[in-house]
Amino acid sequence: MKIVKVASTFLDSPRTNAGHNHNVYESSLDRKPMITPPISASANLDCGEQYLLVPNKGDISVLSLEHGQHICRLSPLENDGQEDELTLQTAVIVKLKRGNASNQEIRGHDKNSEDAEMEIDTLDFEYVVLGGFSDGILREWCLSTIPFEKKTSLVTPRRTFKLGGTNGYVSHFTCPLGYRTDLLYALIAFKRGGSKTTMLVSFTLPKCDEFGNEIILDAKKYIVLSTKKNQLDQKGDGPKEVLTKALPFCLLSHTIETENGQNDCLVVAFHKKGFIVFHEGTSGVVSIPRTQTDSDICAAAISPNGEDIALGYENGKIDVLTSVLTQSVDYTRSSNEHANRHHPRDKLVSRTIHWHSLPIKVLTYLGMKGSSASPSLLSAGEEAVLVTWSIDRGLNRPVHTFPRLAKGCISHIATNCHPDAPLKTCMDIVVKSMDEKIQLIQTHNHSIRWKLQGLACSLNECVLPVQAKISGHNDESLPPAILLVDPKSKVPILTRMSGAPGFVHWFDPTSSQVIGELEVAPYNRISRKEVHHKSYPRPTITHIALSNLGNDIITIDTTLSENTGVGNMCTVDSFTSDGNDLSDQMSFATNIKFWAWSKDLEVNANESGKGMPYELIAAMPAPHGLTKGSIDALGLSPDGSRACTVSFAEGYFHIWAKSRASTLDKNVTPSSSTPSWKRLCKIGIPSGYSRSYVGDTSLNGSNLVAFSPDGSVLAIAFGRFITLWDHTNATMLNSLHAPESIRSISFVRSPLDMILVVGTTSVSLLPPFGNGYLGNSSWTYRLPEHDETFEETMKLSLVTPLTSRKELAVAITFMKKETSPFTKVVLVDLFTGEAKRKRDGTPVSWQINGSLQSLADISQIKSTWSLEDALLIALTNENEMFLLRDGDAKPNGEKLDNAPTTRGCFARVEYTATKALTSTAPILENPTVKRARMHEKLEMTDMVPNPMAGALLFDSSALGSESGSVPTSQLPALSGSFVRSFISRKMNKTS
Repeated sequence: MKIVKVASTFLDSPRTNAGHNHNVYESSLDRKPMITPPISASANLDCGEQYLLVPNKGDISVLSLEHGQHICRLSPLENDGQEDELTLQTAVIVKLKRGNASNQEIRGHDKNSEDAEMEIDTLDFEYVVLGGFSDGILREWCLSTIPFEKKTSLVTPRRTFKLGGTNGYVSHFTCPLGYRTDLLYALIAFKRGGSKTTMLVSFTLPKCDEFGNEIILDAKKYIVLSTKKNQLDQKGDGPKEVLTKALPFCLLSHTIETENGQNDCLVVAFHKKGFIVFHEGTSGVVSIPRTQTDSDICAAAISPNGEDIALGYENGKIDVLTSVLTQSVDYTRSSNEHANRHHPRDKLVSRTIHWHSLPIKVLTYLGMKGSSASPSLLSAGEEAVLVTWSIDRGLNRPVHTFPRLAKGCISHIATNCHPDAPLKTCMDIVVKSMDEKIQLIQTHNHSIRWKLQGLACSLNECVLPVQAKISGHNDESLPPAILLVDPKSKVPILTRMSGAPGFVHWFDPTSSQVIGELEVAPYNRISRKEVHHKSYPRPTITHIALSNLGNDIITIDTTLSENTGVGNMCTVDSFTSDGNDLSDQMSFATNIKFWAWSKDLEVNANESGKGMPYELIAAMPAPHGLTKGSIDALGLSPDGSRACTVSFAEGYFHIWAKSRASTLDKNVTPSSSTPSWKRLCKIGIPSGYSRSYVGDTSLNGSNLVAFSPDGSVLAIAFGRFITLWDHTNATMLNSLHAPESIRSISFVRSPLDMILVVGTTSVSLLPPFGNGYLGNSSWTYRLPEHDETFEETMKLSLVTPLTSRKELAVAITFMKKETSPFTKVVLVDLFTGEAKRKRDGTPVSWQINGSLQSLADISQIKSTWSLEDALLIALTNENEMFLLRDGDAKPNGEKLDNAPTTRGCFARVEYTATKALTSTAPILENPTVKRARMHEKLEMTDMVPNPMAGALLFDSSALGSESGSVPTSQLPALSGSFVRSFISRKMNKTS
């Protein structure tokens, strides 16, 4: 079985975070976007194209700088799955002398290229990308091959390296421009004495004369940075030991010119308490403390002149240290006996500028070395405002501010500072934000040339937002994202994303970009006012439902507000990270919105900046009341004509209807007239079931409402009970009993229109009217009970039916002490409940690191992004998206027709597939006696432990169905098309 990664987020940001999310200055990762020099397939650099390299968790995405289109991905492994998953720590662009093997590689690509007449690059140098991974291996990709890789989605490394005599992994790279083309400096992170330590080394990257695996490179060790004095090496036979108050978060370098005209190099390692300057020429080390004693450093930049350093602090201030690098060089060159030798910290000249109210996340200079023009300083942070400073003009206020660039904190800025860059693009910058948005901005007129939206599942704030305190819900975690597949565009739909509150995204896995969006709930992001505050409340899309053809969408969104006159009151968690509440009561407003595909809006859907062509045709605030109106479940009929919402707090469920009748016919294109929705009825939850509800379902992925494939029967789950309703006249048809509290229910067309029931530890397939009505093919599977003697625990994560294959995908998460959890996705036969087997007899399963947020069926999708053998698309808690492929499963028979379901087919059960029909039902007995006996039996079942836990249960008594083998004459009063279809067929048979 194969797993293919199709998307991931820019930063490591798991969904269940407490406290700080991913402050850039606290992160040990160095994944900054990089703009390449002009890369050409020929020797003419004027015809070259520049690319944008975006490092991700496990690979590097290559985008065109001209238009932002996805070109390829630089992957560390040929198998792009999760086997031996590697984490990318840092990456850098290096200029190398061209070797003999480089020309052979280009010629090999040129033979396979469609453009055989393309002139091969004959320059004597080449640019490569070097990536440092968590396994300590350095991997190299040649940028000259990118023009030939436009038809390839995956590029594997050309060479791999290992730094000799070192342990750990490379956390930061820097390559000084203009010093030596093949020299790199790196920080190696390793553990010594149980704590993290960092060592500064340098090494030379050889030219590519031959291909080899894991070439050992000689690393020259300079200094070791440690935070604990008792761990310093006192022997003195190794690199110099330096005691620091924190480990570096940034490594920069610069080339300076000496008095004799030669070049020299300075390497600066920044940490939150100061920075350390290393001088290559003298091997001297200068440690300089921070200039703001009451705040930590969180961003840094070196000016193009190689003399000044800009430091950004948590309090929003920026200090520019004038000529600090020149003073550091003079200090290292002078001897200890020199009379005028002064430490740079004693004669610092700094200038403070202040605009930001929150921590500075990124600082960079816009300018080129040797240019006569004065460079500009760019700063950005949580305010999502790009601020431009002109330091040489002596102004204490910004010369320009570019507000509201993103709906999240700006984390990185990449400048196009290459000498060979075209004149029209040399002042362009790329801005990356925590909401996974990338934008190319032209600084001469401050206009956005293009923007891309990535997988916005990670939190777009540096701290968790204020959330309502809900019973049974962990307020220190974020709700999982909802993943569906759009039947219209055939691409995944994502909503309830932490990085895009209030939005629905249509995501293209081929380019790892959002191709369409729908703003359901307006989100006017306002950054927090103080550092100790949490981020402000934001809207949440709790539920979404689509019709079979994708023409209709219903959404439920909630919003916290200080306006207590709207919505019901609720208690919120602390506004401040130190626990001092600014407010403990807010209004919790709920809205239901109905959307329809619009032919008029479809014309402009492909234009830049336009959303998906869905029109809001109806909306209603607080549909279930102001005081107790939270919505716990939402269901939409397959044809999009009926909907149901359930509120356990109110004690009612509502039936909604769309007035336009043309949507009932799947073969008729919806008319241009605007449809309308109205509430047909409000039905009280029966008293016997109103108290069966346990916990909260609005944010845990539960689905407690389902319509039958023909839309005539409605199923609603209450605790351990399932009720079947004829929604046309508000009549309850039957009730079922599941083995445990229900998390999700759904109808499956095959086999025999059964109900799939998912509990906390069990999966069941139940007949809607008892085994005597539809046969005896029901089954239940329960996970074994947790035994404290075993370290491993199992949790039923997600269950997704693969209707076209008559299979079921069951995701089980395994957790062990002191190890990371992993999830196994197993395919189960819907008829028997047994695991599917490969040709060699082993179960069909996939293993994914971590746990899953969502799992969707794509076995029926025929699109360019979904591979031919892809069955499922999974979204993990680490915000990575994978395709689960089935390359070695036994044939599963003929697939079901993917045509729209016609009304009434749910009631038409094939005789050949039914094991026991009503004609073979037992003799009728008194309904009162029957129900009393079933109730006693149910109580006995609850009292006695189930000896078959962890095994498949095929007996109706184990299922605990209230109906059991009961004929139709003992069921409640029936009506509707579901029943009429069955009775008419039965009468024809008996006559």
